[in-house]
Amino acid sequence: TAEDCMVHRKDITFIDVEDSAEEILKTIQDSGLSRFPVYEEDMDNIVGILTARDYLLNTCFERGKALRELIRPAYFVPESVRADKLFSEMQKRKQHMAIVLDEYGGTSGLITLEDLLEEIVGNIYDEFDPQVEQEIIPLGENRWRVSGSVELDALLEIVGVPEETEEECETLGGLVFSRLAEIPSDGEKPVVECLGMRVSVEEIRERRVEWAIVEKIQMEKPTA
Repeated sequence: TAEDCMVHRKDITFIDVEDSAEEILKTIQDSGLSRFPVYEEDMDNIVGILTARDYLLNTCFERGKALRELIRPAYFVPESVRADKLFSEMQKRKQHMAIVLDEYGGTSGLITLEDLLEEIVGNIYDEFDPQVEQEIIPLGENRWRVSGSVELDALLEIVGVPEETEEECETLGGLVFSRLAEIPSDGEKPVVECLGMRVSVEEIRERRVEWAIVEKIQMEKPTA
């Protein structure tokens, strides 16, 4: 589905419709991206898509157009739409990017034709893509270095934890936060024990778990 292969909201590079020309140019240069969702007031109110090409060409004119005149209509899709169906629809509409909405109409993420193609036929090799870092790195018997964004189900399978756990979180980072009284700040290194694992956080950045050391430990048996 679109939700499975979209870029999540927290990882999107947005442009505010009130951004100055200098701010927009810096966003384009720093990100290296070609398309940007433009929002007004908050990120759930997407007013269109700005292409870097349109904006940079506009700067060549002494009296260029205002930002609102440069943005193109956004194409909105639900999280539940199938990847192959969306790919065909975007090709038909000549849309390179779609905004994915959650069930309440808020911005959940964005998806591109390349994202969909990778989902359908496997990852496309791109010489400009950075090398993808392995998310679960074995460190020895019953010990791993794990990315905070790794899916919890995949981690539990590798660690060998029984599947009858009913966790509401989807990632290792979410599991850590669910066991803490408050969200830790950058630089803190909390340790939690749950589900037969000891999770020692190595790095927190922008209140997200980046990396942790996971060790399999003996689960305590309830006393009779």
